[in-house]
Amino acid sequence: MRAHHHWAAVAALWSIPLVIVWMYAGGPGGMDTAQLIVSSLALVFGAWAFWQHGGRQITAAGVFSMSSAIFVGYAGLYWWSQAGVVDATMVAATSACYFTHVLLYCGFWRRHGLAIRQEATPAADPAILRGGAVTGAALALIGAAAAAGGVGPPILAGSVSFVGVTLLCVCVFNLPHAPGGTPGLRRILLVVGAFGLYAHYVFGGFGRLVLASLAFCIVAAACVHVKGRGAKALVLAATAPALWVLVQAREALGRTMYGETGLDGLGSITAPLHLFARMLAEGDDLPRAYGSTFWAALVTQVPRELWASKPPGLGLVLAEHFAPQLASIGGTLAPLSAGEWFYNFGLLGVALMIPVLGLAIRLADTWLIRVVRRPLQTRTRLLSLTAAIITAGGIGDLLWGGTHTYNGRTGTRLLVLLAMALTWARLRTREPGTPGHGAPTDGRRWRAGLRHGR
Repeated sequence: MRAHHHWAAVAALWSIPLVIVWMYAGGPGGMDTAQLIVSSLALVFGAWAFWQHGGRQITAAGVFSMSSAIFVGYAGLYWWSQAGVVDATMVAATSACYFTHVLLYCGFWRRHGLAIRQEATPAADPAILRGGAVTGAALALIGAAAAAGGVGPPILAGSVSFVGVTLLCVCVFNLPHAPGGTPGLRRILLVVGAFGLYAHYVFGGFGRLVLASLAFCIVAAACVHVKGRGAKALVLAATAPALWVLVQAREALGRTMYGETGLDGLGSITAPLHLFARMLAEGDDLPRAYGSTFWAALVTQVPRELWASKPPGLGLVLAEHFAPQLASIGGTLAPLSAGEWFYNFGLLGVALMIPVLGLAIRLADTWLIRVVRRPLQTRTRLLSLTAAIITAGGIGDLLWGGTHTYNGRTGTRLLVLLAMALTWARLRTREPGTPGHGAPTDGRRWRAGLRHGR
């Protein structure tokens, strides 16, 4: 009972300022003041929740929280700075995102995050990790080459390279080193080089959140060897400079492609909150999907060539409604996760989102912490850890664009890992004998498979 009272007190502490803001929002300049305060709260709470949840470990709830700090808190401050933009619906959209985040964290994630303790890194099989590192490097190179050469679907090439870089980093950071030491310079340079390979050959200037997801995956893999919360401190310190670099890169790309008209470097960062506000403004006039967007997300990987009537993703549906010209050239819009639930079920959907997302993300973190604590002595455990890290690292896509964006990106990466697991399982069943009776160990099997091209 005391624990329930404690989380309720934390939720109230972060929610009382929101109530006070709305009490005075009707006065002169009240909406602008309300937007400033609520956005600041969302920014601070998101960063605080990221820092708190999971201790030193990067978690799915932490990634969601950091994403909320940017796409709700920072975006809200941006719209506050634009003259004539803030109105009641903008304040309502920002408040709804902030308040649901408070309830998600305090109601579903906080106690679970506190239960995560910093423990000694479990022992790992060096042969398994070296084989995994070679496989990861090969996948990263194959995916990058396919993306650069325009071979196959871009999402598949990008997913293969993404999985390869993540697998490589998991292996590199878990390889044994001096007791109490940290990964050497060569390992760090290898990780930086792998990220640079992906950024240069796979990332084409669009989909900046994919780069952020990969960065989260790399940092999550490194957490096992970083004392205290150094990895999280690095993320917080690097966020603002990284945003500035990505904004400048997007604007430079826009000038190259479209001349002086260019592209708004902040567009995809700030637009989702504005779109959610527009959806709230339409209210009952906005069509309801009644769950169909979740079905569309579930079948994302089915090729349209095999299913011509496959339902379109949420981003395209919203573009057809709010920006037909953008939709005509295949452009999409991102509504935030709250926007997806509102589009499906109205305000009731925003309320339903809290237990559904709360439990789903808590389940992802339960899986992550379980596999982090297990020694990496088999390929199955290595792939499980990689999959759990990829699942958590991509949660920002869920907050930003909804389930279709998340499954389209993270789901495809997990399918690549599943294909790897099935391939290795099939190869293993072809090898006679068992360990201890003249058969090779798991690590020797992997090395033998690499020598024979398997």
